[in-house]
Amino acid sequence: MQRKLAVKRLTASDLTLFEWQFRNRNAGNQKSINLNANVFVNQLFPSLLEASADSSGRIPLDLYIYGPGHSGSHNLQRKILKGTAYKNWRLDGEFIGNPDNEPTRYNILKPGDFAVFDFQGRIAPVSAKMILASQSAPEDRIICRGLASLLGGESMVAVNQAQLQKIGDRLHDDEHPFHELTLDAELEDAALGGVQGATTLRRRQATRSVGRAELQRARKMAEEIGRAGEEFVLQHLMRLKEKGIILDFTWAADANAVSPYDFLVVLPDHREIAIDVKATSGEFERPIHVSGAELFEMTGGRRYDIYRVFNVSEASATLRIAEGAGDLAAPILLKFNELPGGVRVDSVSMDVGALRFGRAINLNPPTQEETE
Repeated sequence: MQRKLAVKRLTASDLTLFEWQFRNRNAGNQKSINLNANVFVNQLFPSLLEASADSSGRIPLDLYIYGPGHSGSHNLQRKILKGTAYKNWRLDGEFIGNPDNEPTRYNILKPGDFAVFDFQGRIAPVSAKMILASQSAPEDRIICRGLASLLGGESMVAVNQAQLQKIGDRLHDDEHPFHELTLDAELEDAALGGVQGATTLRRRQATRSVGRAELQRARKMAEEIGRAGEEFVLQHLMRLKEKGIILDFTWAADANAVSPYDFLVVLPDHREIAIDVKATSGEFERPIHVSGAELFEMTGGRRYDIYRVFNVSEASATLRIAEGAGDLAAPILLKFNELPGGVRVDSVSMDVGALRFGRAINLNPPTQEETE
């Protein structure tokens, strides 16, 4: 939920952050990349001015640069700052020199090339990936065309992962570092124990190795998104109760972390429905992970619904409901009985197409009246 994505068309003065460009291109003395305030602040980090007040507008940044072309990660410590003499924030710090093992890496960049920023941080950025794409690099040309289309006539725009995914899908190049921006689904799936995500990441390990710390962060993020998804459903159920659509409900997972369902809803006719919330910050189509305990609960006689909460952000989410998931669980459990003695299946992953989901419902956080 803390990812902030933006595309920037690089100007000659932006390129002066790179040492070779500064010394060989007569483009002024800026030595930084402008981050347009109407995007960087207004859309991505609206609380940034207040958050950076104690640091005099200087924000340390752990920066990972990828590209142009197939060039992999180049990790540097830089800063984002706003001086009194200019309106925009800037990616600043020391010159960025060519790595020792790639002595001409950034020389290929020209005005009109592109940088895609993937900022991490809720109130202020704490780390960022910068993927550079050059029209002079054959392996970047599909990317450049896609990014140019996203920008239109603007110099910098905020984007979402789905827009970048469409560009990545046209790339047909598993080794390109642009996939750093589009493998969230695979990393989330791997963090939750999915074979599909882990297999994809292994296939791209030449440019996309996953460290232990990154996998741990992905697991923590999945837990946070799962909790946020439950909180959105909590507000949804409170509103249904106020309207008399349901009689009552309990948040079972909040009281018991090992509960095989998240909510228990009581209908006006006193029938009960168990609800399992499956949340993701990404698109609806990402795989769903179901534990063995949940599968057994689905076939226990009580109606069991799966609430797919997707596109989870701090401000909104979307819900689709699959009613009566026990019909799917029963044949899965029968297959488990065919396994050798002593072998148990702890969880399964399934495509959303295996379930019949209803229409999309927009979810919003509680209003001020609801919190008072």
